[in-house]
Amino acid sequence: MGELRSHSETGGDVTAAVAAKLHEWKSDQRSLLARFDADHDGRLDTAEWDAARQLAVREVQAEALSAPISRVSVISEPTNGEPFLIAPLTDAQLERRERSFAALDFVLGLLGVIVCGWALVHIA
Repeated sequence: MGELRSHSETGGDVTAAVAAKLHEWKSDQRSLLARFDADHDGRLDTAEWDAARQLAVREVQAEALSAPISRVSVISEPTNGEPFLIAPLTDAQLERRERSFAALDFVLGLLGVIVCGWALVHIA
């Protein structure tokens, strides 16, 4: 009885990864122009830069899809106030065990009362 919450994390922020990829591409201007300068004027216009950004987004998304996903699972006390119990037993097994312990405690308590009564009668 309790709550299991899972949180999955992917590679991180897509926007930051796209910016990093574009920064990497901008560091090699010759390669950047060879890939995206469609009109070969030695400069990237708005449409060419948009194409570079779209390709960077697609590459980052493809990398994110192929990257392993880390999952963190937490078992915790329920937020609705129900009892919190972690046990390797089923509900029926837990109930049977607790009933057995309750019966044993009752018998031991009753035996203690009888021993105390006997001691009061015979020792005093």
